[in-house]
Amino acid sequence: ACLGLDSCDPLELEMDAKLQFVDGMTTKEIQKTLVQTAIEKVISKKDDGFGNQVNKMNQDWQFVAARLFLFDLYKEAAITRRYKAFGYGNFPNLVNMLVEEKKYAD
Repeated sequence: ACLGLDSCDPLELEMDAKLQFVDGMTTKEIQKTLVQTAIEKVISKKDDGFGNQVNKMNQDWQFVAARLFLFDLYKEAAITRRYKAFGYGNFPNLVNMLVEEKKYAD
């Protein structure tokens, strides 16, 4: 999700999100935590060296959050469409399956 966004380090995201991970979390919960962590990183508080907290903005984290959210949507779509692999499958086969299930008309 950080690919091409030089100011966003995937290890930094993982380390910040890891603070919220607990044993037994589902992959959906982990994904939600990663998205939320990326959103929180858009504006972060940093010490200015004089004991003051200043807001530091990195808008690229919003793109990371959006990409992670899209990955989750694609996964859900694959599960709903009964694809065996992540991503989109064969569209004509999907239409045929939906026609057979009477969700689409011929």
